[in-house]
Amino acid sequence: MSLEHLKTKVQDSGINIRPPLSIEEVREFEAQAGISLPVDYVEFITTIANGGFSPCRLSPLADWHYRYDIKRPQPEICLTQPCIITPDAVQHGDKWIDVQNVDRYEERWDNHEWDPLVGTICVAELGCGWVYSLIINGPFVGRIFAYGGGAFLPPQFVEERTFTDWIESSVDKIVDGKHLSFLDGKV
Repeated sequence: MSLEHLKTKVQDSGINIRPPLSIEEVREFEAQAGISLPVDYVEFITTIANGGFSPCRLSPLADWHYRYDIKRPQPEICLTQPCIITPDAVQHGDKWIDVQNVDRYEERWDNHEWDPLVGTICVAELGCGWVYSLIINGPFVGRIFAYGGGAFLPPQFVEERTFTDWIESSVDKIVDGKHLSFLDGKV
């Protein structure tokens, strides 16, 4: 799938998107954070859309920390930490964080000093506190997962292995007349 073809699909879908960022704005964010964003995500936000306007709930890069429960999330701290979320988290049920052996996570989370979303950015809001997040640090860089259940409901990875595959699959569903509330606002 070419980027131009995906751009045409997004435009044809009627999704209410924001204008793209410049590559300079993205590089400035990466430099401040001390990270590199996945190439396909950068291509999307610099060529097609930097998030959406209501009812589309694609998140702009500036809202990378949406759903983080940290007092003052700073990209150079939050995004340089490896993501603890793994595809097998769902198999561990409400013990999904415990198996990661995160030092004093309950105390740090209660004090708003740590969040299981470190090493990720929000790419879409689902509603009711649920988000789609993109892993940008750790062994599963580039993967998307849904999360919103706090400590007791583990995150669930989407089937698609890349941001581009996930967004294209989602847009295809809208074009086919299906509804995805995070893109078209319909329930």
